[in-house]
Amino acid sequence: MEALAMALGASREMTMAGAALLGVLCHQTVMKPFEVDSRGWEMTVSYLSVLGGLFVGYTLSANYALGDALVRTASAGAAFLVGLYGSMLVYRAFFHRLGHFPGPFAARLSNLYHLISMTRTNLQYHLHVQKLHSRYGDFIRTGPRELTVLRASAVDLIYGSTSKCTKGTWYDQNSGDPDKVGIENVRDKERHRIRRKAWDKGFGVRAQETYQPRIKQKIDQLMDRIGTGKPVNITQDNIFYAWDVMGDIAFSHEFHMLQTGVEHPAVDGLHWAMATAGVVTTLPWLMNMLRVIPGATGRFERFASWCTEQLNLKREVLAREKATGKPKESQDVMTWIINAQEDGDRSAPPSESAIREDARTLISAGSDTIAIAFTNFLFFMASHPSIYRTLQSHLTTTFPDGPSTWTYTRAKSIRYIDHLIHETLRLRPPVPMGFPRQTPPEGLQIDEVYIPGDVIVNVPTWAIQRDERYFTDALAFRPERWESLSPEGTGMAYLPFQKGGFACVGKALAMMQLRMLISIVGLRFDVAFAEGEDGVRFWEGAKETLTLWVPELRLVFTPREY
Repeated sequence: MEALAMALGASREMTMAGAALLGVLCHQTVMKPFEVDSRGWEMTVSYLSVLGGLFVGYTLSANYALGDALVRTASAGAAFLVGLYGSMLVYRAFFHRLGHFPGPFAARLSNLYHLISMTRTNLQYHLHVQKLHSRYGDFIRTGPRELTVLRASAVDLIYGSTSKCTKGTWYDQNSGDPDKVGIENVRDKERHRIRRKAWDKGFGVRAQETYQPRIKQKIDQLMDRIGTGKPVNITQDNIFYAWDVMGDIAFSHEFHMLQTGVEHPAVDGLHWAMATAGVVTTLPWLMNMLRVIPGATGRFERFASWCTEQLNLKREVLAREKATGKPKESQDVMTWIINAQEDGDRSAPPSESAIREDARTLISAGSDTIAIAFTNFLFFMASHPSIYRTLQSHLTTTFPDGPSTWTYTRAKSIRYIDHLIHETLRLRPPVPMGFPRQTPPEGLQIDEVYIPGDVIVNVPTWAIQRDERYFTDALAFRPERWESLSPEGTGMAYLPFQKGGFACVGKALAMMQLRMLISIVGLRFDVAFAEGEDGVRFWEGAKETLTLWVPELRLVFTPREY
């Protein structure tokens, strides 16, 4: 006790110096060698607990007045933070293993650079990164331990099936516990491979055969809605369509937005969350802390609550079917996932938290991305009437009697439709900034450049898919380029669906929907910009809100005659 009293009785200057030294040691021994992105609350509580204990010690053991004890405690706490962040900033600026990589100086100090850049560019950070690569080269440092790499040779090394890279700490923003997260945030490759099996069943060929007629019904509703010959906001109508489809094939639930023309509150909640998350997730540790604060998730709670409600309703339906002894064949993706969990299958979500996240991922990942892709396609068709006429020529040859003879099997045989899809996704990828990965402990060699281990690396999708080295006349919409290109080719600078084991599980369903949409709209309508619409605002106003977001686009669809 005497030693404690002596320590507490030291001069304020000595106490502050000791606290600052402890801050430096904390950075060097805890924060530098370990991942702490998902430990924000634990670290905050630990820090405040130590300060609380120090305050009690000053008042009880050292007999300081409350005011003096408070000043000394606050001084020690501030000195600790000065030592901690001072050590962190000096290390990142001058001694970090990424110090030789070029990039904005502010970016090497803090991810606040990313957040500030997002707000300054009005959520067009993907364009900012493209400019940075033009200035600094193919390898640039965009964060304290983040690199973006603009090389086609990096695609397979970072994302390919044999890559040793794993998902980065960005995916821990919901939880650092792999048993509590949805499949999208599972970082371990083997865990992800096992979890994906249930999803593969829900998106497999057999399942798609049951989805196809229901999707066709929704497409017909969309065509009836837009085919009046009057200007329509096709951005909004496509969102209505995509959410109606995902509600159906995810939960066998109907949103009825195409019929009512009214956005469901759950949709509004997700859109609000995506716009907010586009900024906040630049600091994964902050997102991890905010998610547990009541009310901090704002309108996102509408979407999350709706997904949980649908999950529970689906469980009740399945329970009633099993009670009758006549369970029906799975008609939606969530049924496959719930059945896996109830059967104790290894591919099942390991907790209630995990399956709830899976429910949210299922809806959010498969709705707006399809809507935006189809909207972008229609923009390109209105901008390039000759290309649209080429599409219609292919369709007329395949379906000479018009839309009444349409079948997906025959539509799928038209390779030009796939060329249009690939070119649309090349110029307007659904995830503009790409997918962060973490290099293995031994590091990663990309051509002549060695990247150290445990570094977050990313290939910016928007920038690399517009790179003249990999696509001639890269900014032009030229679907014919895909006649000689393979989107799955080795070293291909094309990754709208990711690659390897973490690739999009819904890719086949997305391609099926886009083929159906493109072939049916091409058979039924001519398309043009509405009066007063030139597409400039739409083209220049695309934003990154985790996925690509586009402004209103007004088009006119004129029925074709047969």
